[in-house]
Amino acid sequence: MGGGDPLYSKIDKGLRKAKVVISCVTPKYSLSANCRREVSLSDALRRPIIPILLQQMEWPPEGPMSMTFTQLLYIDFTKESNHESFADEKFDELIAKISEHSQPVKGGDTPAKPSAPESVSGEPKPEEPKSKDPKPDQVQPPTETLSEQKKQQPKRSKRCCVS
Repeated sequence: MGGGDPLYSKIDKGLRKAKVVISCVTPKYSLSANCRREVSLSDALRRPIIPILLQQMEWPPEGPMSMTFTQLLYIDFTKESNHESFADEKFDELIAKISEHSQPVKGGDTPAKPSAPESVSGEPKPEEPKSKDPKPDQVQPPTETLSEQKKQQPKRSKRCCVS
């Protein structure tokens, strides 16, 4: 994000693409109108929210966020730890919670896409026709990912009237 970028649309787009939302909660965070909007949108989109408590404060925070945060347990990051290497049990707890919803990519690499099988000559092999009736003892893997299936569904228009 750079100067002049539309802030709210970037936040909206990011939350809609997110698999999990990590809220770094402080007293100032709980009073911020923008942060309240992010928590509200995350909750409305049914994104898992992992609250991290960065400063001592009452839980759940007072105000509009309390409805969302009441049902959630926070991870307490208020104590001194080795933040340079993230080598402590609280960071491990955070990774475990994230892993419940999405597997982190190790080493910063993006997952490799499987390539098409090649023949001895280096040319792609033609795919063999699949049997339409799998044997009862064979489990057939899905041919499309969930995101590919969603892309093929017709988009519903959402209309809203503001008076």
